[in-house]
Amino acid sequence: MEAGEFSAKAVQFRYAYTSNGNEQVAVEIEFTDGPNKGRSLTWYGNFGDDIAGEHTRTEWTEIDLKKLGWDGKDWIRLDGLGSKTVRVKVEEDEYNGKVTMKIRRIFAGGGLAVKNVMSEEAVKALAKRLASGKSSSRKTAAEDDDTDVPF
Repeated sequence: MEAGEFSAKAVQFRYAYTSNGNEQVAVEIEFTDGPNKGRSLTWYGNFGDDIAGEHTRTEWTEIDLKKLGWDGKDWIRLDGLGSKTVRVKVEEDEYNGKVTMKIRRIFAGGGLAVKNVMSEEAVKALAKRLASGKSSSRKTAAEDDDTDVPF
């Protein structure tokens, strides 16, 4: 299992207790791209009224379950879970001297967030320019200044 950010989907869940008796939901997350494609890792959502940043643990769990596709209605069945592709951040985690991989964050939307997508022709032109050693297509101020051109 490699660390990084990858597209993934929830495939199943189960409610459980932590080793110290706290309630949680375990969600199997399957990777849909990258070096971990086809493999899975369990994400744990915890329940509790203690504050973790700007939300309670229960609120954070609800937010993440909704990112994973849950419709937010039935806490028993979690209808819709797995219907959305998300991005997950996987990092190494050390616990009791053992290093494992852990899902640290779930980001809504499984795709890239870009506003101005380049056309295929523009990408080809960029690749050609970069291969020739020129890194920028923008003119410098000196190149753009035509005030001293004798006409």
